[in-house]
Amino acid sequence: AVALALRGSMLLDDAAATQPLGLDPEPVAEAGRLLTQALKLDSTSSVVWRENARYLLRTRRISEAEAAYTSALQLNPANLDARAGYGRMLSFAGPSAQGLAMAEEALRRAIAPPHWYYGAPAVNALRAGNDKSVIAYCDRLASGDTELASVLGTVAAYRSRDEGTLNRYFAQLLDVTRFRRFGI
Repeated sequence: AVALALRGSMLLDDAAATQPLGLDPEPVAEAGRLLTQALKLDSTSSVVWRENARYLLRTRRISEAEAAYTSALQLNPANLDARAGYGRMLSFAGPSAQGLAMAEEALRRAIAPPHWYYGAPAVNALRAGNDKSVIAYCDRLASGDTELASVLGTVAAYRSRDEGTLNRYFAQLLDVTRFRRFGI
């Protein structure tokens, strides 16, 4: 079940990486089939529910994604990826005390957090006007999400009038393929 769920998530990730302007419906449908099958095989796996939540979020089924993240955390409260993912989803949707708390807890408890754990804290720090924290988070986030890190880092560096950091993040921003396709 876990292998099927992870395979479904990889299909979505590959589709997003190769088609930044929109997802091909075939890999999305296949990912949905794999995740449905994984849930049938093991409906008590926190990992399967977490990957299902990622799928639902990617397909813009927000309330279902929230329920899936809740299930993942009920099954295993120590699932830091589910906690970070849920915190990220809530934080990216708008100001959320719960999203902030979940994202910060996952980041604090993780031994070696992956780059994406830094996205929600960066967004929340930007909202709070803490530009130095935004830049510190973006420095970590940039290793895997140059697009988000360059946008947030550019805004924070501009607001803090840090020209060296602004030049660095602005150069990264101009190098994002998706932005170039839109003429930025």
